[in-house]
Amino acid sequence: MKRALVIGCSLLALSSAAYAQVIGDNVPNYRYSVPGVLNTPALATVFQCTNTGKVGAGAFPFEVDVFDATGVLAGTVSLALSEGETKTISTQPLGALAVNGSMFGNGAGTTVVSGAARILGGKKMICTASVIGPGVNPAYLNALPVLKKTTQHGA
Repeated sequence: MKRALVIGCSLLALSSAAYAQVIGDNVPNYRYSVPGVLNTPALATVFQCTNTGKVGAGAFPFEVDVFDATGVLAGTVSLALSEGETKTISTQPLGALAVNGSMFGNGAGTTVVSGAARILGGKKMICTASVIGPGVNPAYLNALPVLKKTTQHGA
């Protein structure tokens, strides 16, 4: 019994360590985390980021990595973001909103429920995230929290 408990605890520690490597702080240029990511035929998650760097500072890569509820990487999109520029990445194309990059085509192939996202980019950037109902006139829009790395600030 003790041996089974030790083995079980060891496996739990290893799986937690693997999950921490995927979502954790040790990823270069990791800026923000977004809990509550969804991608279904009826809902998509949209990420918008702006490079607030000084003119002449140059572009940097803006990347969104989406993970499913178990912490497995489900999709990635990376774009260059020039100073003063805002770009939009979505989990799927949206008729009502122009997006610069989408991950899963029309949303029918990859379903993500209770997922999370990691946003990578330069030090001078601000970001928002929301869940939206796709289509020409979306009837649903809900803001998601954007957290600094893995730490929630404020109330």
